[in-house]
Amino acid sequence: MGSLEELLNRIQDAWNRADIAAYAACYAEDAGYVSRAGALVVGREAIANLHREAFEGPLAGTQLKFSVGAAA
Repeated sequence: MGSLEELLNRIQDAWNRADIAAYAACYAEDAGYVSRAGALVVGREAIANLHREAFEGPLAGTQLKFSVGAAA
């Protein structure tokens, strides 16, 4: 198992390439995900489908940037 920073880097990289399969692979098969609208989807496939719609629509071309640091 990798570190949290490695996971965030994988998520960020997949998002920025709009690679839905790589993005969804960052989540457990039975993961729950709450959308920006507050809807809960369950399962990696549902997470992929939700993001497919977003990447092809309102979030097309967006970039994600995480910064990991110590809590203040």
